Amino acid sequence: MVNAGTGKHRRRATIREVAQLAGVSVGTVSHVLTSSKAVSESSRAAVLKAVEKLNYQPNSLARSLIARRSRVQREDQTERPRLVTVGYLSIDYMVHLDHAPQSGDRVTSKSIEKMLGGPAANVAAFAAGLGKPFELNVEIVTHFGSDADSLWALEELERQKIDTSSARQQPNERLSRCIVLVEGDGQRTIINEPLTVPVEFLARHLEGRVTGLAPVCVHFDGFHKDVAFRVKNALQAEGYLLSIHAAGLPASSQSIEGAAELIQSFDLVFLDSRCFSQICATSPELSQQPEHIFNSASSPRCRAVIVTRGAKGAMLLRPGHAPLILHAQATKVIDATGAGDAFVGLFLGSWLAQDDLEAALGHAVRGASLSLMALGAQGRLAVAADVMTPFERGMAGTASRD
Repeated sequence: MVNAGTGKHRRRATIREVAQLAGVSVGTVSHVLTSSKAVSESSRAAVLKAVEKLNYQPNSLARSLIARRSRVQREDQTERPRLVTVGYLSIDYMVHLDHAPQSGDRVTSKSIEKMLGGPAANVAAFAAGLGKPFELNVEIVTHFGSDADSLWALEELERQKIDTSSARQQPNERLSRCIVLVEGDGQRTIINEPLTVPVEFLARHLEGRVTGLAPVCVHFDGFHKDVAFRVKNALQAEGYLLSIHAAGLPASSQSIEGAAELIQSFDLVFLDSRCFSQICATSPELSQQPEHIFNSASSPRCRAVIVTRGAKGAMLLRPGHAPLILHAQATKVIDATGAGDAFVGLFLGSWLAQDDLEAALGHAVRGASLSLMALGAQGRLAVAADVMTPFERGMAGTASRD
């Protein structure tokens, strides 16, 4: 892209830069671009002038351009593994407090930050952010609206090289919102709005999409477990791998019977420590021999159950293997929001690229440890150099020179 008036190449302008140059709010820019609300003629003229000067291209709402871009990406990168995340995309309002308030309290926060979030978006961002040697195509199946937050969120996803052509726009609606209360010790309380990806939309989008030899995985957050179960047979018949993680899993899944259902249905299952503790409470032997969780299913499809343990790291469980536990490396926990999502995205990115569960565990633990030391789910996105061991980095350097 060429910057008007300078002839110099620069990155694509954002909606915030258009708003700043025009002297209006981001919402006003969105209303002008989408014709979703009347604005004054002077504001409209200022916005259009800024759009022209910055050569702003609102690809996030130009669905035909996004679809065309995504098709080109798929044609050029068909040999890469693919990860499709299904579920929440939201705006997170991060409220930083010393302690969570009691009922009736009025408190002043240290800060209130607005960030991109949602389990599906977080998983996609961490997987896409790894880079070489873990390159893969990442796309998200979700909902967004026609408001300024939706436009900004889709621009951020595009910047992170996440394919948004699978995202479904809901006219005259806004992006889902989430309030996260972050306490001084890193604990958090999350309040999110409901969001459901329609089964028909998901099935139609994914039908016949598995081509080539590279693995393709569809990952569901727990909020969409019912959706996953309605399409899993068709997706598996198409050749998709399936994974799910604990965020939003219903209480019925947090028992040994619920675990058996997941193990029979998904290739990878990610559980957080609280969910796993609930399962152990219904089957006490798992506290001493957690690998016996696979005995609960008569015909297990699952290759691994991974239990995330926050600042304590994670545990890898596989049929016929002793548990493998790796400890986190966070020196100070600032915010645990999205740490489980970070772990899942990094694990899936590594596993799909290299087909090594133990290596993926190490990569995910190291990368998720970094996310604990920053505010917000995507406050610190790890790259390959952050998660690889010195030996792996040396081998990758040798391979690139060869």
